[in-house]
Amino acid sequence: MLFRSNPEKLAIEHHKPLHEKYNFILIDTEKKLQQLCKELQGVTGFAVDTETTGLDVMSCSLVGISICYEVGRAYYIPFRHKVEAQQSLFGEQKGDFEQLSKQQVLDQLQPIFGNKNIKKYLHHAKFDQIVLNREGFDLHFVTFDTLIAASLLCKEWEKKGLKEDRKSTRLNSSHEWISRMPSSA
Repeated sequence: MLFRSNPEKLAIEHHKPLHEKYNFILIDTEKKLQQLCKELQGVTGFAVDTETTGLDVMSCSLVGISICYEVGRAYYIPFRHKVEAQQSLFGEQKGDFEQLSKQQVLDQLQPIFGNKNIKKYLHHAKFDQIVLNREGFDLHFVTFDTLIAASLLCKEWEKKGLKEDRKSTRLNSSHEWISRMPSSA
């Protein structure tokens, strides 16, 4: 059962700070990526989102991918982030952090992205699919686009971003989106 949870538990957790509600996992080593891919091979579907350097689908660069296959836990895979030098507590200047190469990520994720038996859920799928395709990723079996769902549920003048979806009068909780997603069974 994908993204299904106890509604009472979700209502209580809705008021907690993000770091108490969710476990965000940074995938910054080959071993972590391999473990995530192993887990993804056993699910019926997952949500995926891209992080880019801009909003122009034809000129932006892909710098990371987010993946979530269960409520409360999400993964982020950075691979082209540029970080300004920052001073640590000990006075050193650090400008980089460990991240995988795009090729490492492509090699590991492509078999899963290309698997037509695993459903993929996106927000603004058209944008993400074009960006992923331009970068060599071939995403199959996109089952649900929350942007299209929002456009069907919201009035024309209402915004349809993920943050706005949470505040929608028709879907007054982000957890209602989850409960309205197609069943994976």
